[in-house]
Amino acid sequence: MRKKWLALITVLLVVLTSGSFVWAQGADIIYRESSVEPVAPGVTYETTWQFTPAGWLKLHVIRADITKATVDTDLLLSAKGLNVTERLSEMAAGAGAVAAINGDFFFGRGSGAPLGLVVKDKEMLSTPSPRKDLAVFGLRPDGSAAVGSFSFQGQVTAGDGMSFPLAAWNKPGDSYSELYGFDASWGTTTPTNVPEGSLAAIIRNGMVSELVPAAGGVTIVPETQILVGAGAAADFINSYLTPGKQIEVSVSTEPSWQEFAWALGGGSVLIKDGKIVPFTHEVKGASPRSAVGVTSDGRQLILAAVDGRQEESKGLTQAEWAALLLKIGTYQALNLDGGGSTTVLARLPGENSSMIVNKPSDIRERPISNGIGVFSRAPQGELAGLVVSTADTHLVPNGTRLFTVKGYDINYNPVPVDETKINWRVEPASLGTMQGNMLTASSSGKGTVVASYGSVEGKLDIEVIGPTVRLDIAPKQLVLAPNTEAALTVYAYDSIGRKALLRAEDLTWQVLGEIGTVQDGKIKAGPAAAVGAVEAQWGQVAARSLVTTGTQDIPLLYFEALHGISSAVYPAEVKGNISLAQMPEPVYDRNHSLRLDYDFTGGSGTKAAYVVFDLGLALPGQADALSLMVHGDGQGHWLRALLVDKNGREFTVDLARQVDWTGWRKLDAKLPTGAYPYTLKRIYLVEPDASKQGTGTIYLDNMALTSPLPFDEELALAPKPFPDTEYTGAAIAGGTKFLVMSSLPEQPENLKWVAPLKTAIQENKVAYLVCLNPLSQPTKEVWEEALGLPIKTVGVSNRWDEDTAVLYTLNAAGGTLVQGNAKDWLWLQEDLAGLTDKKQIFVFLERQPFVSEEGFSSRPEADLLRRRLRETGERLDALVWTFSPSSASGVNWEDGVRYQRLQRLAADEAPRLALVTIKDGKATYTGLKY
Repeated sequence: MRKKWLALITVLLVVLTSGSFVWAQGADIIYRESSVEPVAPGVTYETTWQFTPAGWLKLHVIRADITKATVDTDLLLSAKGLNVTERLSEMAAGAGAVAAINGDFFFGRGSGAPLGLVVKDKEMLSTPSPRKDLAVFGLRPDGSAAVGSFSFQGQVTAGDGMSFPLAAWNKPGDSYSELYGFDASWGTTTPTNVPEGSLAAIIRNGMVSELVPAAGGVTIVPETQILVGAGAAADFINSYLTPGKQIEVSVSTEPSWQEFAWALGGGSVLIKDGKIVPFTHEVKGASPRSAVGVTSDGRQLILAAVDGRQEESKGLTQAEWAALLLKIGTYQALNLDGGGSTTVLARLPGENSSMIVNKPSDIRERPISNGIGVFSRAPQGELAGLVVSTADTHLVPNGTRLFTVKGYDINYNPVPVDETKINWRVEPASLGTMQGNMLTASSSGKGTVVASYGSVEGKLDIEVIGPTVRLDIAPKQLVLAPNTEAALTVYAYDSIGRKALLRAEDLTWQVLGEIGTVQDGKIKAGPAAAVGAVEAQWGQVAARSLVTTGTQDIPLLYFEALHGISSAVYPAEVKGNISLAQMPEPVYDRNHSLRLDYDFTGGSGTKAAYVVFDLGLALPGQADALSLMVHGDGQGHWLRALLVDKNGREFTVDLARQVDWTGWRKLDAKLPTGAYPYTLKRIYLVEPDASKQGTGTIYLDNMALTSPLPFDEELALAPKPFPDTEYTGAAIAGGTKFLVMSSLPEQPENLKWVAPLKTAIQENKVAYLVCLNPLSQPTKEVWEEALGLPIKTVGVSNRWDEDTAVLYTLNAAGGTLVQGNAKDWLWLQEDLAGLTDKKQIFVFLERQPFVSEEGFSSRPEADLLRRRLRETGERLDALVWTFSPSSASGVNWEDGVRYQRLQRLAADEAPRLALVTIKDGKATYTGLKY
């Protein structure tokens, strides 16, 4: 066969302009962190994480200088063929790409083939999509780019001159009424889901070698091509493509694919000639996004992505995405597949290969159809830099930590490092001692670990926290199958909440109960079911993880009655019925079993017969699996169950892919990951193959749950409380005093505790009261008169000063400070940054700055607030307090910041108040007795 690619050349004039990285107005930006990492000469990876009133957004940008001789770009494809999806990381590793992004949309439904054009190494592997709404991005050998729609024309001509339209090359078809061509680039087998009567012509050396049925797929042998058709296309094959005939396949695109070194399809053009254009294809909603583009001067290829569908990054609409791409300097841009497909890779200094640098919304990396890779041909050089890393840069006194190094040359290529030749030191030396790559910490403080190899040095900042006052072990509860292993992680905390990872080898481990053995933090379960605990000890402090091994069966239903159980069928032509069976019919246990009769001879398409639990069958606890005794009929149908979790999310689980046995068999189905508890809605027999018709009967009995053994809660160790050095048993005389309380009722009338509280306020000379729930102005005035002192409330942002202290009330209604605008956040950050001589910082909020039902609703925002408080406390060497209402009073510390909770009480209950005294540059508190 002579595959004649006809070139219909259309010249696309590409005019490029420069752009700058500005994507939000300064007045709107609450927080931004940006970094630029070198990947290779001429290749960088940029990331920007930004917080505005619209939410959080994380942008990833690969910039590749395509005019640089050592920088190449190309498509990344699955090694198994165009029809097979593969993870981008696997494609990049196989090709040696130093950076990459996901590519085109793909068909799905069993085919991983890309929707659009595929040109690689100047060869068209797959033709453009016939859809007019999908466009193409292509890069020419001279480095110029084009973006726009492509059209395709194809024809198959037999030796006698008869011809027939060719719909596509290496694309799955639908009706196959036109011819579809495939070669080894597609994969090992032509599509299997072709219409009945489809025919395939196998071509070798431009000649038809044989005709075979196309149903079920045809094996593609290297150096052969296969034409597949149905209906009129099959008639053409049968009549004119007979074995021994020469044929010619002619294909062309406009613009010509021959212009491009590589090209791929995508969604809509987003930017053309520096302007956002109307979209021909749009994925609605705020989503993860990916795009490819070039800058106006033609120097940079831009691979950009934004994370989405997660707290750290909400995603963007397509219009927002186009606007952002324009602001970062993109002059021509094509939208690529997004959502869970959005993936960005980069090789960071010291690493041997590229790695995922964004956060895919599916949590795990999704297999995709293709991608775009960036390659570096920069030569290998001598060691120029070292990257020092460790498991945790925080240590405890007398604790140890291992450090590793990775090397890179001046071109950021990885360079192997002989670690035996590394000289290690810690600065200052008072922090600890180095023995090889292991640091043994001595005293608390901050410093640096330095690794040197000749004249090349790498550094890593570390901190040795204070003496350990409590431990935290993870997981706190562990379920293990017999003879399996799991690792435990232990953190130490000092008195002000700074934490450090403890090396398992530094801890003393102990097993309680017959659950197995533990060594260096790894527990190996024994062969039998048991309950117990693993204890980790550091000095005089310990923590425990409760452990169960093995499972227990919990009987759920014996089918001794039909109350609340009914039957259903799909479609309506199917017949089905349930009834109680008793001996001599099959009964596994007790007196009855459930009989399910079905008749799949009627109707068309998928057929099913259901056992319906009318109100749902509650599955207690946190079961691992559902088991059921089933008496099969050998018909080979599919047995499934439908469950719903407490959030209403539905799951289907397979009990048996084929009921291909007769007699009783126990079936076990692992339950999916969801929100417990589950409810069983139905069990059903289903047959998706319309050709499998017939009647039959199966019996169900002894439904049970497989559940872990219950934990022995008596073995649990309560975490040790943090020392509360600011608490005094009695109020300190003198100084400035104020009260903090969780809430106030609407009115003080008829409350017996109001009068004694007013007396205590006067006796202690309290200046004012801070209420941790918002009050209306009339309510506030009534209480000020009743108690005889001013009241300050949360719900409004305010600041005042007392001696060496600064105090803030904030508005955290709804679990956020943003409240739809950036004003409060910007004011707070600016004010904290401007503090110079304060020794105490008090922050009052109606919600705790942690994510919980009583706390913030946004984890990144809660983290940011705590970070700002920690940074301010460290900069000023000041003690930072926060006060928030809670269901229980208590004090917690984190990174030097004190988080105090005051219990909410019933309206008629006397409140518990914290009496704070600021005197001689120190703040203390006690409970107010009245």
